[in-house]
Amino acid sequence: MIHNVLYSLLNVKYILHQSILTRYGRTVSMFTTDRVKWRGEMANRFVISIFWALFGVFILLATVMQLLMGPPLRQLINDSLGINFAPALFFASGSLFFVLGLTLLILAIKADTDKILKRFLILTGAAAVGIFASILLHNLVYGAFTQLFGEDFWERTGIGDEPFFFIMAIFICPIAYLVGTVGSIVLMFRRRKHE
Repeated sequence: MIHNVLYSLLNVKYILHQSILTRYGRTVSMFTTDRVKWRGEMANRFVISIFWALFGVFILLATVMQLLMGPPLRQLINDSLGINFAPALFFASGSLFFVLGLTLLILAIKADTDKILKRFLILTGAAAVGIFASILLHNLVYGAFTQLFGEDFWERTGIGDEPFFFIMAIFICPIAYLVGTVGSIVLMFRRRKHE
């Protein structure tokens, strides 16, 4: 009698264990699928907000560079306030531009959106990161060559300045940023129009 009860309890335990494992296995696979979908949905939700924030910081950077860095307005602000805040504002907005660009790049890679929109968003984020990286690398290369080969190295080469990263920072990356931004905006409005 005790043998039968123990045998029944072990059978019940085995059946429950198998049931739990099967259920747990299904739960895990459903959980990972749901988690991947959740990541894609969260990335989709944040990627548009990050994109518009990046665009706003770009407008701020353009304003700082054109208005506040120019001699007449900068001199007026310096004389009235007594401090030169334009470089600090430029550095802060440039750093924010880099961080938002990096965030957009990571989220756009993880997002579940149209292939074309995803490519434009990746281009926008990569160009934003590229601008900052090119400025940094331009200064590092210029300084390293000046330290290694003397202060007149760039004049001796006939170039006068480090050209590759300079061209990347001033021309290539900003053009890529504008192409990615305009393409993303057009595709977002086109998608909204069709919905």
